[in-house]
Amino acid sequence: MSLINCPECGSTISSEAKCCPNCAFPISKESTNRKEETKRFSFISRIKDSTFFKNHSKQICVTIIILGIILSIIGISRVAGPGYRDLIIERAHAIGDYRDASEVNDDALYYPSLYSATSELKSYFSERLDSINGKITARKVEAGILIPFGLLMSAYAIITLEKSNKNENKKRTETIEIQATNQGDHQGNDIK
Repeated sequence: MSLINCPECGSTISSEAKCCPNCAFPISKESTNRKEETKRFSFISRIKDSTFFKNHSKQICVTIIILGIILSIIGISRVAGPGYRDLIIERAHAIGDYRDASEVNDDALYYPSLYSATSELKSYFSERLDSINGKITARKVEAGILIPFGLLMSAYAIITLEKSNKNENKKRTETIEIQATNQGDHQGNDIK
């Protein structure tokens, strides 16, 4: 008989135990050996198997879901918020100003001094329009990154939470079955 660590809670238990006396996790030699091999080779499994992660996995998943939703909302606000609307209005004004300058510039072809001034004005409005279009494009790119990233993050956390719940239910069922078997063994010994 040797001492091993419980794969669930990490407490020291007998290798002959059928379940952990601390957390009632069912123990089998195959699962213990496989678990320890995985721990050696995978950093991520070490994090997932840590007692902190196991004790707080639901809170971590809920936090990730909330963060994902917040990122998605921020992404949506980048293209649907008042700042974006202001940029669209500013772009409309800049387009109008550019067109006005272009019309004046075309009329000023016959007046060299006026043509030079309107060309500079047209150039200024063109640069202003390019700047506004750059800001709008940047906001669209930010939204294009934040929204899917936030949604994927939330979806992954929801799936993880669901798997955790299924594993918990499975462990509870196994524990109840083991406890029922142990009680049946004890009752049989008492009768003899």
